Amino acid sequence: MKTFCKLTTQSPAASYVPLPRFLLQDEALRGISNDAKVLYALLLDRASISRQNGYVEPDGTIRLYFTLEQAQTKLHRSRQSATRIFRELEYSDLII
Repeated sequence: MKTFCKLTTQSPAASYVPLPRFLLQDEALRGISNDAKVLYALLLDRASISRQNGYVEPDGTIRLYFTLEQAQTKLHRSRQSATRIFRELEYSDLII
């Protein structure tokens, strides 16, 4: 088990994935799971990387590649659970 490391001004900066505040505040999204919210944040992170690398369509749409297997690995969930989580995002109109 890892022990707590005290943070100081000399501590290295942590890498993080921002969780958009609207996912926590929007009443319409109240019913989606925390896993779905985390997956959405991961997709936004991937979209940011795609934009930086120029993976943008002529109409301005950012294209990203994030497989079901990647979702399983990142979320530590089964294939069935990862599929359900993607469906939650689709049904909530957060992804198409």
